[in-house]
Parts: sequence; structure tokens; C-alpha cells
Amino acid sequence: MGNEIKNLPSTENVIKGFWTSLESKIGEENASKIKEGFETRIKQTRLNILIVGGTGVGKSTTIKALFKHCNPEKEMDISIKSGGSPVTMEVKEYKISDNITIYDSPGLGDGQKDEEHKRKIQNILTAEDDNGDALIDLVLVLIDASVERDLGSVYETIKVVSQVLKTEDRQERILIALNKCDKPGSHPDARFDREKVKPTDFLKVELDKKVAQIQYRILETTELKTEPIYYSAGYYDEDQNKHYPSYNIDKLFYYIQKGLPPRKVAVLNQSAAEGVYKGEYGSKNESSFLGSIAEVIKDVAIEVVPMIASKVASSVVGFIGNLAGKIFLKH
Repeated sequence: MGNEIKNLPSTENVIKGFWTSLESKIGEENASKIKEGFETRIKQTRLNILIVGGTGVGKSTTIKALFKHCNPEKEMDISIKSGGSPVTMEVKEYKISDNITIYDSPGLGDGQKDEEHKRKIQNILTAEDDNGDALIDLVLVLIDASVERDLGSVYETIKVVSQVLKTEDRQERILIALNKCDKPGSHPDARFDREKVKPTDFLKVELDKKVAQIQYRILETTELKTEPIYYSAGYYDEDQNKHYPSYNIDKLFYYIQKGLPPRKVAVLNQSAAEGVYKGEYGSKNESSFLGSIAEVIKDVAIEVVPMIASKVASSVVGFIGNLAGKIFLKH
């Protein structure tokens, strides 16, 4: 809305028309107050995601597949306030936008450096933002689905993460995802259909088995109930000079935004890549985006125009509901 929400080109004109529609119902002055409050709320919202995974798991390609504007910076020292004192750690920082920052931390399994990596993960997960809230909104633990090896170090990483987070936060703040599902193991029938951009039935069964095994081991190791998903961030084959598209990136995006508060869902979608609105979860992601806008506007209305907040809520629900219906028909 306005210059703050730039995605969903198919519905952009309709969204822009929302303020005009609202003005006709509550007057230009009241609509202007809500619009200003909405844009301020979005501008002030910060979203921080910690991605944890070993070298070669595909963290950078995943970030590029999820976001349309990605400016990876060099490895740097980042000073973060935790418990009132500064904690310095070496991590990779991806500044997606003014609102979104991705922190990249190595996983465990590097022998001598494991204790150091543990401290880095623990430090950043206990860090707080300027408001005293947890700095990290979500921890995305990436696993290489193409590697057939013991995942003991991965389970230990998840255990470290879950021990730091509050019990009531674990379900919403930890997401387990298996990248490179398009690069199956040694079984000849476990193939990925490049033309249809999806796994063959046999490979899908194998991936589902792997997810079930990982889910069980995580529950056994950490008592954490998870819903691991598999996807491919896509890749460029230099030998063939060919780019292979992503698969299931829309589902990964859906699960990332699933546990976030509305204002952070809105911020996340501002920088989302076009691919997250395609596929099986594409329409769900668009609807979540629109729903988040509606919730933020209703919250702002309660603050700035409390006397007519219910009228605003009714207008928002009707407008967004109509728009969401068009999205589902489109898909």
C-alpha cells in the first residue's frame, strides 16, 4: 500500500485502490491517519532470520531464491546487545532490505570449532533488539538432502538451538528444511524430473521417508515436534551453461511466514521473490500477505481512530476478502 508494499504485481492496482475505497467510507482525514500509521508501522518493523547449516548446504542460493533484492556483504564483526552487554561474533550478514536481515551461522560438525560455533549460536539467540525483544525471529536449520551420511551434527545443532529458546517459542521459531532434493542419492530410480520440475514418484517416497526419519530423530533428541520440508533452491550448472529453477520454494516461504506476527509477514513479503507466489503454496502466500496487511491496518485503526475502528475493520475484511477470492480464482 503506497510505496511500502511493492509485491504482487497482479493485484497491485487493486491494493492501491484500497485507500480510495476507505476514504469514501470514513473520510479523507481518517483514511490519511490510518495510512500514515500503517506505513510508519511497516517502516519501523524489523525481521531477523538466523540460517544455520554446514558449508555447501545451499544457504546463499536459498536466500537468493526467497528474496528479490539480496545484497550479501562480506564476513564482518557484528556487535549485538545481549543481556545488557555487547557480544561480538563473526557471522555473515545479508541485508535484504532496511527491514530484513539474514544472519548466516555455520552448523556443528567441525570438530575443534564446534564449541566456538555453539557459543555464536547461543549468543545470537539470546541477543535482544532495542525494544528488549528477541533479536532473532526465526531459526532456519538447513540440511543437505543429497548427502547420505550420519546427521548427528545436525541433531546436535538443533539441540543447541532448542535449549536456548523458550519452550513456548520453539515450535514457532525453529524450521527444519532439506535443500537439494533435486540431487538425489545413489539409487537409480530416485530421479528428479527436470522437465516438470518435480521429483519422480519414487524420489518423493524416498524424500518423505527421509523427512519422517529426521522428524523422529529430532523428537527423540530434543523432544521438539517439527515439520521438516524438502525443497531445491535451484542452481546454475557451469558445465552445461544452464540454470535449473527452484522447487518447493513457495512451501518453504509459507512455513517461514507461518509463525510470524502480521507486521513481519507484511515486511517479509515486501522483498519476496516472484517464485514464492507460484506453485502449490503460491496462493496461500498471497493470501497470508493480504491477511497480514488487513491485521496491521485494523491494529493501527484502533490506535489512531478508535471511534470508527470497527467500521474500518469491516471495510478491510470485505476488501481483502474480495481480493483474496480473486487470487484463488486466478490460481
